[in-house]
Amino acid sequence: MKHTEKTMMYVVDYESGSSDIHEFMNGDDLNRLRSEERRGSVRIVNLIALNSSDRK
Repeated sequence: MKHTEKTMMYVVDYESGSSDIHEFMNGDDLNRLRSEERRGSVRIVNLIALNSSDRK
């Protein structure tokens, strides 16, 4: 991950168990969440980078 991506803020919607979670996070937190997604404990539903117009 590039340094500029680490300082960006994101809005992330994800599922964990039976909970739907809407959370603001920085790039480090997003990397941790993606690791959890790879392990199957969460599922990222929507991801928006607040510092850019790109949607991922």
